[in-house]
Amino acid sequence: MRDLSRCREDAQKDLVRSRHRRSKFLLRRGLVFRAGCNWSQRHRTWLNSLRFDREVDRTIFEDYLLAVEQHQARVGVGGDDPENPRYRYVADRHRSDPRC
Repeated sequence: MRDLSRCREDAQKDLVRSRHRRSKFLLRRGLVFRAGCNWSQRHRTWLNSLRFDREVDRTIFEDYLLAVEQHQARVGVGGDDPENPRYRYVADRHRSDPRC
């Protein structure tokens, strides 16, 4: 169970780091979202609407988007939910193990 908790914590930290990298990339280009809260649906729509003149910027931005999406998938939708089905199986096995 301890390793499961550490894995979840690592995944959350990785997600925060990847979001920060993406935000800092945009900030260096003078792009700041001001129409609401970051990481909301409106923010995601804004991110998807961004266009870059330089191919290298477009490639880097897409890589940052992919990294965030992968970390979100790793954490799972509702990653803060302790009853996330992705982790429930391991937690249930742990609770049912008489050695624990």
